[in-house]
Amino acid sequence: MSPQVLHISKLKISRMPGFRDGLRIDSEFSPQLNIVYGPNASGKSSVARAIQEVIWKDNTREYTISAHAKLESDDWYFELDAGFSRSQRNGQTQDFRTPLAEDRQRYLLALHELVTAKESELASEIHRQLSGGFDLNAAQAKLEFSDKVSRRTIAETSNLKNARRNVRDVQNKQAELKRKEDELASLRKKLQHLDEQLGKERLYEYALKFRKAASAKNAAQLELEKFPVELSKLNEQDLSDVEKWEGEWATVDQTVRHEMAKLADLETERDELSLPKEGMSDQQESDFNAVLRDLEELTRQHREIAKDLTSAAQKLQNASDNLELKNPDTEWPGLRINQIKPIEDAWLNTWQQLSEQRALEKELSAFNERLNALPPELADRDTLVKGIGMLTSWLQEQQPSTGSSVNTVPQWSLVALFLLAVLAAVVPVYFPWLGWGLVVALIAVAIVFLARRNQSAQHATVNAGTYQRDYERTGLTTPSSWNPEGVSTCLGELAKQIQLAEEKRAINEHISRCEKRRTDVKGALDDFQKLLDQHREALGMAPVTVDAQSPGAMYFLLSNARIWQQARDERDALKANLSEIKERATNKIATFNHLLAKFDRQPVESSSQATEVFKQLEKAERRRKELRLEINACNRTIEDKNGESEKLNEQIDAVYARLQIENRDKYQLRELHKQLPDYLSAKEKLSNATRDSEFTRIDLENHALYQSERTEVEELSAEELEQRMARFEEIREKRKKVYDEVIEIQTRVSDTKKGHDLEKALLEQEHCFEALEGAFESNLQQFTGAVVAETLRSAHHDQNDSKLYQQANVLFRTITQQQYSLQIPDGANESFRAMDEVKRVGLSLEELSTGTRIQLLLAVRLAYIETQENQYRLPLLVDELLANADDVRAQAIIEALVAISRSGRQVFYFTAQADEVNKWRAYLHDHSDVEYRAISLDGKAGAPLDFQSLPEISEVTAQVPGPGDLSHREYGAAIGVKQFSLMQDPIERLHLWYLVTDTETLYQLLQNRLQFWGQLRQMETRPPAFAGKDWSSRFKRWLNRATLVEKFLLLYLQGRPAPVQRQHLVDSAAFSDAQIEPVNELLVSLNHNPELLLQRVTEIPGVGPGRVEKFREYLESKGVLADGQPRLSQDQMLEALYPIAAGLHIEPGEMLALVETLWVD
Repeated sequence: MSPQVLHISKLKISRMPGFRDGLRIDSEFSPQLNIVYGPNASGKSSVARAIQEVIWKDNTREYTISAHAKLESDDWYFELDAGFSRSQRNGQTQDFRTPLAEDRQRYLLALHELVTAKESELASEIHRQLSGGFDLNAAQAKLEFSDKVSRRTIAETSNLKNARRNVRDVQNKQAELKRKEDELASLRKKLQHLDEQLGKERLYEYALKFRKAASAKNAAQLELEKFPVELSKLNEQDLSDVEKWEGEWATVDQTVRHEMAKLADLETERDELSLPKEGMSDQQESDFNAVLRDLEELTRQHREIAKDLTSAAQKLQNASDNLELKNPDTEWPGLRINQIKPIEDAWLNTWQQLSEQRALEKELSAFNERLNALPPELADRDTLVKGIGMLTSWLQEQQPSTGSSVNTVPQWSLVALFLLAVLAAVVPVYFPWLGWGLVVALIAVAIVFLARRNQSAQHATVNAGTYQRDYERTGLTTPSSWNPEGVSTCLGELAKQIQLAEEKRAINEHISRCEKRRTDVKGALDDFQKLLDQHREALGMAPVTVDAQSPGAMYFLLSNARIWQQARDERDALKANLSEIKERATNKIATFNHLLAKFDRQPVESSSQATEVFKQLEKAERRRKELRLEINACNRTIEDKNGESEKLNEQIDAVYARLQIENRDKYQLRELHKQLPDYLSAKEKLSNATRDSEFTRIDLENHALYQSERTEVEELSAEELEQRMARFEEIREKRKKVYDEVIEIQTRVSDTKKGHDLEKALLEQEHCFEALEGAFESNLQQFTGAVVAETLRSAHHDQNDSKLYQQANVLFRTITQQQYSLQIPDGANESFRAMDEVKRVGLSLEELSTGTRIQLLLAVRLAYIETQENQYRLPLLVDELLANADDVRAQAIIEALVAISRSGRQVFYFTAQADEVNKWRAYLHDHSDVEYRAISLDGKAGAPLDFQSLPEISEVTAQVPGPGDLSHREYGAAIGVKQFSLMQDPIERLHLWYLVTDTETLYQLLQNRLQFWGQLRQMETRPPAFAGKDWSSRFKRWLNRATLVEKFLLLYLQGRPAPVQRQHLVDSAAFSDAQIEPVNELLVSLNHNPELLLQRVTEIPGVGPGRVEKFREYLESKGVLADGQPRLSQDQMLEALYPIAAGLHIEPGEMLALVETLWVD
């Protein structure tokens, strides 16, 4: 069964050594080739370690990692968190079988492991890789295993013989010495006899020495009594001490005077600030700021309203100019928009009436002209219609009988002609828009038609005469001839007369309607005139009469009056608002002045004055705080120096009192001190003489013969004792000879006993014997080891020949794209060869190119890995394998890794080198079929590696914005400086922004990847290349600021608990596994404060008092909780920091600014 292929698809690092904030890679990994690139310290090695930890779980306590992986068709999820680990398969919890720990490093490839120093070592390296990393030949050489028996036993045998000979010589010498030792007893008896004779000599010698010592003691006593008694109480350093103390007192006194003068200046400066003793409280500062914010807002509103007021005044002036008003406020004092509105509405209606009046006048004029153009006398319409009917009937009677061939008028045409006549009478009345022309045209066409149809009809019927007579009695115009043609012509004339009659009637009716409408319009105009007369006093400029000639003037007046009134209303409203704002501003200034009265300042009259005065107050308050610190420091210094002065005076007075010198008579002290050396010398002589006298007395009284010879010795004088001493000279010489002989024998015996010559000789003999025995055992061990090594080598060769070598050969062929194969050596012979399958030529390892040799070593390493993989095929991690590689070697390595990834194994390549990225870019640009994923760790996580647009970089660097014209605080915000956590962060994690105040220098440091104090502090004695000549002075300044921050940290942490991490929750065993995560989330929200956690942890379900108490006991055992000391306020910290800052040459203002950036309530 082949091993399952494991592909890591996603990885998230929440915590691990070196990455407190974690590292997240958003994009998914490719199942084949992944190129992870980024600058140093960006997390490449961390990603590699994280992948290994997910698989092997060797050190889970320091990691919080989660990962998604694909194992064949199954989805796996892995999680490591502070010693806790779990794995899920397709969403179900299941253990992942971890590979052997010793195989972990085999999946990590580095350049130094694949490039041998010498070409001759390549074969041995192949053997070592195929042996799982063990070199049997090197091990055999190191252990000195050999199948050749050593001949060194000859030397061991010779050494043993010499040792035995030395033992015999030592034994002979000791026998001779024994005989000498037997003679020693007689010599000692002789020496004893001589000592008895010389016994009195020592007694006389002691007596003589005692006499001389007693005499010297008396003389010394007499000499000492000549000096003043006070010298016995004088110490040698009294004068120097007094002078030193007086000098120190003078220095202290000068310091006190200087500090008192400085104190007076500081107090004077403080008094000149004209601030209350307690200064400005936070509440007062808040009140001032609130008033100033209100004043600023009111000022802004005042500006905007003043601007609007100017615009409204200009609009009012324009309207006044249009109305020719010199003083509109007096000319139109009572005019309002509600007065203009009805006039304007009435005027709009009146204007329409005037327009209609003009139209009616035009229309009446046109109709009158048309009426005048008509004939004066016309028959009425009814008569004309009757006449037409008669003529039509006449024409009908003119039709021949049925069957007649005469061309007659059809009956239907007569009916049509009659209907046309009626139509001619009706249409103009009800459809005047059709006009008379159409009707006339239709009748004319009909008559012509009938005339042509009936022009051959010559005979009328009997009834035709009746119609003729009736027609003539109507008084209408008769036909020119009573035939169809003449009658038809007459019908046309009658139809025309009907048209004219109807037109005249219609005109008269329309004129009547227009006259009525004109009367109505006149009434509306009269009504408007009355309304206008009612408001004429307010308008003033209205026309006297309203007619068609004055609409423009009235419209101009009303429109401009409305604009004028709106502008005046707007102006008045803005004036009212402005007045209100001024009143509110006046009230705010009064409030400000009320607050200001407590600070002995003159009242302000404007917002700008208030702002300026408050700035002065703020400046004075800051200076007051600085002065308070300096005054306190001066007082402490004066108090300390006064104490020192008092102590020095006490010391000086003590010296004079001890010597009984009054009034601090320094002359008398100097005179005593001048005699002190002689006095001390005399005193020392007396002491020495007394000591010698005492010692000689003791020696004399302790002599054995003193009691028996006491009377005689005490009676002898010094001269007599010297005479007797001369007699013992000869006896002494004799004794000396005997004594020297005894000493010589004793020395030889003692040296012999101390030297242990015999024991040494015997021990040497034993060592030689053991060396001979060891040589035998060594020969046996070397021979046995050589046999074992050869056996292992043969067994390993048999195993590799069947599997491992074959797998290496398959991989070698795959990596070289079937160009080369590996020829397996026979037995333990290290003579490998490669077959060039294209040229069919066998090559020794020395004949292979560098790139091919690296490909061969990669194949051998992977062959061993794959033969050992029984369950999983794991990802391969490659670290900067192209470093310093030439083009040939780089091409070979890249092709080998691509071939490995295509075979199904996931490959991760890590690099921080730009040249390596460029080599990958060149290769992948030419091989678009390679599946890969490029992951950038320089802030562009998951971005694809676009080799077309990737810049040619000499190194991968982080982009830092330049400071430009930004202030130090603004630049900190621009680069995203995180707030330093006083509770959690060590001083090494302090961002350089807190220490480096020059933004250009800070930018230079950040550009060179120096971000935290822990990085920079190592460069005091090893400046970077960009340091410059003043590096030492600048670094000292940063060091001083960092030292001040450290002192501030110690003061801040006093009385506060230490932060707690998730590991504490696990180690305390106070919470169940299910409770760890919610408790940790609560802990993070509380900024890792254990005291707050103890107060609120019971909010977590299942956490009762028992668990809380257990957790408290754990925290107390770890010393995490507060130590019981009182917490310091900010003012207390500043007072404690002031002398420290002074010692570090940091000004009080600079110290305050630094503390303010660090302080977080």
